[in-house]
Amino acid sequence: MAFKGAEVDAIAAAPGGRAWLAAGPYLRAYKGGKWRAAALPRRPDGRPRVCALTAVPGKDRVWVYASVGGDVEGENLIYEFS
Repeated sequence: MAFKGAEVDAIAAAPGGRAWLAAGPYLRAYKGGKWRAAALPRRPDGRPRVCALTAVPGKDRVWVYASVGGDVEGENLIYEFS
């Protein structure tokens, strides 16, 4: 599995057995021997970049911390993916 044109930014494992990997605005979830693709929603000011992932306690999902326009000067966002 490859992320064309993006470096891996974060990896997290959810309690339900799913592994998550983030690179730029892209997410991949691995479970049952298969990768599933997801992307952060596009916004008028650009596509957010994933800064960090963390597992939601007790659930097979992750919270995604992302930023548009930089961590300090831009807008900081939180998403939940399952």
